[in-house]
Amino acid sequence: MTDMAKTIIEDLPTALYRWYPFRAGARLLYLGCDSAITRMLRGWKNLDVTVETIADNVSLTDMDAEKYSYIVMEASVLEKSKNPTELLCGAKSLLADDGVLLFSMHNRLGIRYFSGDIDPYTQKSLDGVEDYWRVNPEMQVGLTGRCYDAHTVEMALKEAGLQKANRFSVYPGLENPAMLYEENYLPKEKVSSRIFSQYQHPQNVYLEEQFLYDSLVENGLFHQMANAYLYECTKGQASDVLQVTNSLDRGPENSLITVIHADKTVSKEPAYEAGANRIQQLAKNMEYLKKRGIPTIDGHMVDGRYVMPYIDAPTGEQYLKELLVSDVDAYLKELDRFRECISKSAESHDGVLERAFIDMVPLNTFYLDGQYVFFDQEMCMEDLPVDYIMHRVIQIAHNSRPEHESIIRKAELFRRYGMPDGETGDEDERNRYFKLDEEIMGDLRNEKVLGEYYKSVRRDWNVVQRNRDRMSHLAADYKENLEKALAEAKSKKLILFGSGKFARTFLTRYGATIPVHMVLDNNESRWNQLLYPEGYEDGESEFASDAHKQEKGVKIVSPAYLQKLTPGEYDIVICIKNYEAVARQLDDLGIYEYSVYNPDVPYRFEVIDGDAPCKQDTGKPYHIGYTAGAFDLFHIGHVNLLRRAKEKCDYLIVGVMTDEAITDYKKKAPFVPFKERVAMLEACKYVDKVVEIPYRRGNTDEAWSLYHFDVQFCGTDYVGVDFRMQEKEFLEKHGATLEMFPYTESTSSSKLQELIKRNLL
Repeated sequence: MTDMAKTIIEDLPTALYRWYPFRAGARLLYLGCDSAITRMLRGWKNLDVTVETIADNVSLTDMDAEKYSYIVMEASVLEKSKNPTELLCGAKSLLADDGVLLFSMHNRLGIRYFSGDIDPYTQKSLDGVEDYWRVNPEMQVGLTGRCYDAHTVEMALKEAGLQKANRFSVYPGLENPAMLYEENYLPKEKVSSRIFSQYQHPQNVYLEEQFLYDSLVENGLFHQMANAYLYECTKGQASDVLQVTNSLDRGPENSLITVIHADKTVSKEPAYEAGANRIQQLAKNMEYLKKRGIPTIDGHMVDGRYVMPYIDAPTGEQYLKELLVSDVDAYLKELDRFRECISKSAESHDGVLERAFIDMVPLNTFYLDGQYVFFDQEMCMEDLPVDYIMHRVIQIAHNSRPEHESIIRKAELFRRYGMPDGETGDEDERNRYFKLDEEIMGDLRNEKVLGEYYKSVRRDWNVVQRNRDRMSHLAADYKENLEKALAEAKSKKLILFGSGKFARTFLTRYGATIPVHMVLDNNESRWNQLLYPEGYEDGESEFASDAHKQEKGVKIVSPAYLQKLTPGEYDIVICIKNYEAVARQLDDLGIYEYSVYNPDVPYRFEVIDGDAPCKQDTGKPYHIGYTAGAFDLFHIGHVNLLRRAKEKCDYLIVGVMTDEAITDYKKKAPFVPFKERVAMLEACKYVDKVVEIPYRRGNTDEAWSLYHFDVQFCGTDYVGVDFRMQEKEFLEKHGATLEMFPYTESTSSSKLQELIKRNLL
């Protein structure tokens, strides 16, 4: 992880207080550990900051009776306290008469915990939700703390004589408090478009929390199920804030803080001094758009902040989504009108805007008096196509929810405006604007810089689905059915349903050994085309010959093709991420024997296991062994490797690289074609099974997921190479291992090739 990433991540929790209107020069007591928050407070508004770490056996009443204008208490202090009421009483005793106590807490009833995330203290799911009643007394003794709910804490505040002024709901959590909402205020926008859920342990998550937010708002549960809270307690003047939006993940130069105030104003200010230019640019951009005749929210600069009036109106996103459901024709006309606004926003040549405002999307508009009124247009880039901005509009207005896709498909909207539809044509062309948006927004949000961090804290769709399947016992059933289909592939027709990424992965892994009879797809535009394994589609590789491509391709047909077949003569494998609709479709056809393919699951390859003898006491250390290579110009070094490998295992599988894989990897074509290399190996008495190594998926983890071998053998010419050590770690993690044999120095394929080229052999 880069230093920049570490700095940004360390600073994310400071968003909890960066917006707060601390009085300059005031005395502040921070209860907790020295951290990025304390460093931020020390360098801000000349605050006089004292940091105290409170041990379990130390009471605040034991401290010197100095009075503070502010006391800030981190969540762990409250949650690790043996007596929260006593702790709060002590804090009150140190406050000035008009002082403010600010403290945070995890909400044990937060939606993240209902979604499966682990409790921060027990490290298990649902313990806090159940108020720890399953945690036995012995475990409770060892716990360092616990989470509370709002009712419990507010009862403690009342007993301590502290007056709650505000309670702010914090999303997605204290680790990254990107959004804060005052408890009596509900967001006016679609929250699922603004908040990216985060977790302590995303591997446990089984609910799509992000897509529950809007329902929580609509059903009065948004504040009750907030993941965390920030309390403000004072007898004096409290803050007038209703909502805070932070973007600290964008780094010091691009991070802004947006605050909605109770006096019906909205202010934007830089989170860091380095971001002053960004707020100035926002003011200039809004003025520029206004002069271009684009309706905008009026704003002005005040003491380094950009201040606007609060608008109580639906966002353009809300308006368009409601219109789509009620009147498709009107929806299309509104999209046309939105495109006109984009085209009008700057001078353009051949559809390319000289100045492109990438946030000219429905999310950043209000629908007011029959027109789209724009706000928050701080991002401006030169020379971008109108189509790219419109592509973003469609992505946001029509976000591929099933109910929207059933009315009109997003691909149709792209085609309506002459844009690549993401389905047809060359891969680079059909995904052009998706990739451009990924690049632009990824840079803005620092997704490349923070990629490793996001991977560790955000949910993975496949993991969520796998957890859901486990809960409903479907995963085991589907896995058993798929392994059965693989085992029956010699006697039954294997048919894939779906022609997307999952199907290509299946074809890549299994297609060389198991014949795939046909591919079904509901998309008529795909019928009569060929589905190829990875690396064989046009434009993917310059090394695959046309003849080999044709050999690898499998025809895509309508599901009606099943009517030509007799039940029992085929097995169907659904290769679609969102497979439920296809499963229902097959059920409606009276087809119940099918399986669902998940690329993340290592299915047992019965075709191989069925050939292998049962484990017997042969005296050999391993049952199934595996080795792999090019085996070009078969020589004594290869024989030595295979002989030594067979001496150590009952059954030896040999993986062979394809011609295109060798050409791609070694940058030179093999002397001996693939089929001839396979034939030579099959004739070797030490080899039990020869298999094709899938092009683009030739690593050890892929091989093990197919064959579940006990050991992989390789030559010592790979010793010291980092990836071999990584492969060894992977195998040992899965109950296998890696063994290396001495490399035959006298002969190698490279030496033989060189001799042939020099006409010396």
